[in-house]
Amino acid sequence: MVLAAALVGLAVGLLLAQLRVEHRDREPLAVKPVAPSAPPVAVPAQSAAALVDSVRAGIGPCLAELGIWPELITWSSQAGEPDLVTVRVPADLSLVLTNHYLTRLVRAAGGQIVRAEETVHHERVELSAAYGSAPAVRIVLERVPELQRRAGRIALIIGHVGQRHLSAPRRAALCALPPAVAFSVLPDAAELDSFVAAAAAAGHALLVELPVKPVGRGPSPSREVIAARDREERIRERLQRALDGVRPAVGVSSLANSRVTADPRAMGIILTALGQRRLVFVDGQPSPTTQVCAAAQDLKVPCIRADLCIDPVDEPEAIEARLWDLAALAARSGAALGIGHETDNTLRALQAVLPRLETRGHQLVAVPRLTR
Repeated sequence: MVLAAALVGLAVGLLLAQLRVEHRDREPLAVKPVAPSAPPVAVPAQSAAALVDSVRAGIGPCLAELGIWPELITWSSQAGEPDLVTVRVPADLSLVLTNHYLTRLVRAAGGQIVRAEETVHHERVELSAAYGSAPAVRIVLERVPELQRRAGRIALIIGHVGQRHLSAPRRAALCALPPAVAFSVLPDAAELDSFVAAAAAAGHALLVELPVKPVGRGPSPSREVIAARDREERIRERLQRALDGVRPAVGVSSLANSRVTADPRAMGIILTALGQRRLVFVDGQPSPTTQVCAAAQDLKVPCIRADLCIDPVDEPEAIEARLWDLAALAARSGAALGIGHETDNTLRALQAVLPRLETRGHQLVAVPRLTR
């Protein structure tokens, strides 16, 4: 018992690390990678009883990676018989994938699957795990047609793109993110044309960051900022020049509080121009003073309000935690929009968490799909 408990963390840690690598479909991001720690060495169980203990301790974390929560796992023991684990599998999760994860768990713990039996219509799978020739655990997977995983649609925008030098490795790192991740681009960014072309070719949606000066001492996003007091012609001209620099843009975003977004006249001009071009507006930094989406609705302009900033603290662990918060919000409400910034830590966090979110059943969607 003690030995098995001591080995559980090692075995499960190795298993999850291996599975995440198997389900990652993109190369590592080219951004100052953090050296990975050495993988733990899983020491096989030394008895059938130790195998049972290891599987019992590891099955929860293992299946959580697929979006199966603890209440769906039932464990029962009967004297003289192998322990029985029943897993209720949501209808949107493949039994084959669930089988694969559990098989890897048993192998990592030092056992093997000696029998696998599937019923007609693929609704039930029974696995028998053993230590050598000694039976240890029976695992029954039962599909539940009326059950769905607790997941939702997640959209992400990486903003202030171009604030830093868009070198070739950095462009490659950004474009290697899943295509559903959108970019909000500064209209005056250097190397803008090459980045826009690469991002569009990789399937990313592009937004123009509204050229307005943020409230406070923040830097202006453009040499030609729009001011709330500007006459209508000037606002339209500067908005048009910003849009011309990012083709094909799906819309405009405002990721900072500004006097323009709080000014009904100026925003009316901007939203009317966007409506004429059938572009979306993203209110990425909502505050009590902004009524942008309400005004957009009156003008029949698609408007999306951000739900969460994922990187208010520029630390990998904090950003990863915020991504899980965004996923929880999406699961509760059906969809959620997160805003991040073009930093090395944000890129690393996205690389680490996004594949796991998709494995758990969340769907990464392009920003325009949230308006439908």
